[in-house]
Amino acid sequence: MQRPSCALARSRRADRSGPRDATRALPESVKAFFWYDGSMDGLLCALSRALRAGGSATIAEFTRDSEGLLLSPEEGERVVPDPAEAEAFLENVRQRLGPRWVQRVLRLGCAADPARDGLLRELYALAWTRGPEVEHWHAHPAVRAALRLERRVSLETHRFRGLLRFRRLATGRLWGPMEPDHDVTPLVAPFFRQRFDSERWLIHDVRRGYGIGGDPPAGECRLWTAAEIEAELAAGLDVSEQAWQAL
Repeated sequence: MQRPSCALARSRRADRSGPRDATRALPESVKAFFWYDGSMDGLLCALSRALRAGGSATIAEFTRDSEGLLLSPEEGERVVPDPAEAEAFLENVRQRLGPRWVQRVLRLGCAADPARDGLLRELYALAWTRGPEVEHWHAHPAVRAALRLERRVSLETHRFRGLLRFRRLATGRLWGPMEPDHDVTPLVAPFFRQRFDSERWLIHDVRRGYGIGGDPPAGECRLWTAAEIEAELAAGLDVSEQAWQAL
């Protein structure tokens, strides 16, 4: 399976001062606790830095609830999401561990589980030092838990690829609302990008309040905000769709 073209679609605006070297060792002065903003780019950058820092380096998403943690954001490094650094890290993963491990980090990055960040860090720290064969260490608690979580994300992705129903809006766009347990929209979207190559379409994660959609002829996926989705839905369903709903 190729890397989803929309996997980084939710990334927030990053510092464009220049790409960072994903393989360069961090200076000793950098604290080994990395906060990120919840975006995929931020997660990949934080994981990259934790692996370079080594030891017991930790990653965590900074949220409004983070003040209740034992470590405050001031006790670590606040990671600015950088698409270039994230891409460099994924390429480093591909070279060191193989393409399957690129897909794995993207799937796990979409998981909605409080243990996700710790499992990601421990799994990839093991693979970084012991090689890709650690995926067969099913007796290892972190490996077993991470692979189970990846499996759940993968199953939900396939389920929505097969069962997601689209409705025609009055604007002509195909609208597919869904409420997945995991944040699988970036993994589902590339499938429909190929399927609807001549259509205007939008996958709407109702639970998280965002979407990913595409427009021909370019067909590139882009992030839709809640406000944009609300404006698109304001016109209502297409007349033929309304007639179908009335049956």
